[in-house]
Amino acid sequence: MSNELIINYAKIKDDKYETEIEINYYSSNRFGISMYYEHDKDKNRYYMLDDSNNLHDKNMDGALVKKRISKKCFEEILETAKKHLK
Repeated sequence: MSNELIINYAKIKDDKYETEIEINYYSSNRFGISMYYEHDKDKNRYYMLDDSNNLHDKNMDGALVKKRISKKCFEEILETAKKHLK
């Protein structure tokens, strides 16, 4: 059986400050893998929000950390999310 990720659902939240995207995936051996993306309209920057378990404070394990992505990458993710809206 393949470990290919399949999109379960997508959510898009858009307001005057930011656009947020959540895409939930599943595979043959995992369920409920969510990825988060954000467009900060004030700074005109695009981010992937990623779990971090490398932060020094133990209370911060699993916190979401912003990693910059390209506008093209964000737009492709947005188009994919629109096809799978919940």
